[in-house]
Amino acid sequence: MSKQTLSILRCPHTKGVGYVNFSATGKLLLSVGVEPEHTITVWRWQEGSKVCSKAGHPDRIFVVEFRPDSDSQFVSVGIKHVKFWTLAGGALMYRKGVVGTVEDARMQTMLSVAFGAV
Repeated sequence: MSKQTLSILRCPHTKGVGYVNFSATGKLLLSVGVEPEHTITVWRWQEGSKVCSKAGHPDRIFVVEFRPDSDSQFVSVGIKHVKFWTLAGGALMYRKGVVGTVEDARMQTMLSVAFGAV
């Protein structure tokens, strides 16, 4: 194992980083800040460049996970939320996840996420 520095990222997370995750190809890296807006940042880590960032959620994000077959889609989960994210044209967009029925609309805290065949 080498102790050589592979990349230095000029991090926008002012209070620290709570979670990181590499894409399946290893080209992209996600980071989640612990500041109040829990900013999600996408990096081309080998180049040391930021692709984009966006406020993730006002409540804590526990996990961000790329789809195993995609460098442009990932999910974030945390205190009372699930969000499905897409990276397109250098910007992040998301759709809120619903567990149960829309009418019920009580969201549970999610601690982890896993992908698999359905």
